[in-house]
Amino acid sequence: MQTKKDDTALPSVVADIGATNIRFARLSRRGALGPIAKFSLAKFPDLTAALEHFLNKDGGPRPVRLGLAVAGPVFGDEVKLTNAQWQFSIRHLKKQMNLQQLAVVNDLEALARVLPYLGSEDAVPIGTEVGHRSAKASIAVLCPGTGMGIAGLKSTDRGWQPIASEGGHTSLSPFTDRELAAWQVLRARYGRVSVERVLSGSGIVELHSALASLEGQVPPALRTEEVVRLALAGESPLAVETIEMFCAWLGHVAGDVALMYLARGGVYLAGDILLSILELLKRSRFRDRFENKGRVAGLVAQIPTFLITNKSPVLLGCARLLS
Repeated sequence: MQTKKDDTALPSVVADIGATNIRFARLSRRGALGPIAKFSLAKFPDLTAALEHFLNKDGGPRPVRLGLAVAGPVFGDEVKLTNAQWQFSIRHLKKQMNLQQLAVVNDLEALARVLPYLGSEDAVPIGTEVGHRSAKASIAVLCPGTGMGIAGLKSTDRGWQPIASEGGHTSLSPFTDRELAAWQVLRARYGRVSVERVLSGSGIVELHSALASLEGQVPPALRTEEVVRLALAGESPLAVETIEMFCAWLGHVAGDVALMYLARGGVYLAGDILLSILELLKRSRFRDRFENKGRVAGLVAQIPTFLITNKSPVLLGCARLLS
């Protein structure tokens, strides 16, 4: 996928600030991404320190344009990450870095900006490929990572308009008896079960632990990647059930999001977690649960679902933001 053409020669940098890692890339004069540098947030006290570290390692000219995507809401001047300690002032950062242009958006809003431009090489269908994307219809995207990001995109007379949200913090509802039992374990622990309590990296561990408790087992202390590895290898029935339930519940929520945005242009999934379980996701109940919407099942059945395979869609969204 190519970014929007930009003939300016202004030095430009984009960054994707997640809850765990930050990714930087320099843009070419035509808006193409350069090599991506990835660092842990824990290594730096704040954004400025991380940016200076990247610039020192990169060795290129200091940027006069900076595009940032952050894992948290962007309201006004002060920005605070939802699942990390970093916060900063947009106005102060622009002055401190001597920038001509500074654009700051929610990471899922940045991701939403590239959805209409994704080609077949950038995404794969999940479930039976149905119908066709409506060219001007709304689109939605979900990205389970450290948290759960959800956003939409609608067509207006002025072009595509992203719709940011904090949908990952809405309440999660169970559908099957087994989901209800796991949900009750989590509710007993936390008092409330949000979407990202289950549909996130840490959510996989939480779900695995809840299912272990239902089996009378002492929940093993596993990391997300360990649960995924055991499920992919078929070495643990509990891990397999965890990922199967994760995928089914993801379909349930994605179908709800499709209805909320009336996303006849498609619903996209994104993130390293889903890429790591792609084959399991394809065989899962994701699509069945996506379409299981009662009286409006026929409507949802016509909405295609995809997993983004492009490795840097958020940074591409930042590039479009600057251009």
